Amino acid sequence: MGRCMYTSVDSLIVDGDQWAEDVADPSTHSRWTEISTTRIHGRLSSDTIMWCANLKGVFPLKLEWDSIRARRDPVAWYKLVWFPYSQTRFSFIVWLAIVGRFTTKSRLAAWGLATDTTCPLCNTGNEDLNHLFFKSPFSNHIWQRVLLLNGFALPALLSWPNVVQWTTNHFTGDSLLNKVRRFSFSVMVYRIWSERNSRIFKQQESSFEKVLCQIIGDTRGRFSGSVAVAPDSSATRDFFHRWRIKVQFTLQRPSFHSWLRPPSNCMAINCDGSVMDGRGGYGAMACDRMGRVIFAIAGGFRDTNIMRMELEAIRCGLRRANSLGCPRIHVQSDSLCAIQMIKGSFHTPWHCLELLEDILCLKEKFSCCTFAHVAREANFCADFLASFLHSDQEILLSTNCLPPALACLVGEDARGRRYQRL
Repeated sequence: MGRCMYTSVDSLIVDGDQWAEDVADPSTHSRWTEISTTRIHGRLSSDTIMWCANLKGVFPLKLEWDSIRARRDPVAWYKLVWFPYSQTRFSFIVWLAIVGRFTTKSRLAAWGLATDTTCPLCNTGNEDLNHLFFKSPFSNHIWQRVLLLNGFALPALLSWPNVVQWTTNHFTGDSLLNKVRRFSFSVMVYRIWSERNSRIFKQQESSFEKVLCQIIGDTRGRFSGSVAVAPDSSATRDFFHRWRIKVQFTLQRPSFHSWLRPPSNCMAINCDGSVMDGRGGYGAMACDRMGRVIFAIAGGFRDTNIMRMELEAIRCGLRRANSLGCPRIHVQSDSLCAIQMIKGSFHTPWHCLELLEDILCLKEKFSCCTFAHVAREANFCADFLASFLHSDQEILLSTNCLPPALACLVGEDARGRRYQRL
């Protein structure tokens, strides 16, 4: 205090470890009596300089920052905002949106600073975060097109927090593909907010097509400066072809998968759902550690929602295990979304809420009940059962008389066969 704000630390220290002469500061002098009577001042006879070096004997600035900041657990969405290839101007705007610091018209009206809350993008709804991202027809159209470029259909999301959660679950990852998705999301939020500001403060209006072209151009330009490398697959090639981003494709190493044996004194229940020819099916098979079949269930529905079928398979497997009095079970499914819903890390659509509630209630009936995502190659038996029936019924197969194809798959799993995935 009492010094120039641009004074360097080096100029304040003399003889290596002594503060330079104090500069009179009126505000400190007027309250010195109050300061000198505090407990902290009574413990210290004078100011002391302490350089706390790290293990290498270096005092980095990061160490000083860590000593004065309040540390908290990382938020779930931080990798959506800050990641390799991110740009500060885009990431900062996304961060402001996520923490709710945008000065929207509705927010200004709540402060008594505005009366008109009409959205400048569509001139219909009240401008708040939920409307801007993405209830406004203008921004919703852009969101839909960006999702299609990233390989997704438009999800039924009701609010901006739901959008952030969904994007965090689907766009995070270390692959180049997911980095493009995250970057395009941050550019989209930035460009929509910029278009909103341009219409309000400059009275300049751009079309939906122009804003979308800006988003595509920014994304393409960020990843076209150098030759990027991505694993070769048809899905990856289609993705980068849609974005018109040139990448160098490399052949993936094959991975091998086998049936995941349950822990001792535990039963594995493999579950799967399918939709084919306008009908849904589900299947669940339980085996012990040696691969011996305890039960096998196949069912069919006039339902074409694959997620409902995946959850129905898990529910029917849990019901059967509970009726048999099995205390410890390990549920396996090749649907990552279904497992994430059960674990609470994925937004559950309204049409799946009843099934999820039943599954969570059944889970409490076991002394130990765990859920795991497995590769499709490790779930062939449940996959067979999911497409076994073509009628609206559920059947319990005899473990002593399984269909030959299913019995063959069970034997391969019990022997530990490894299936190759390219």
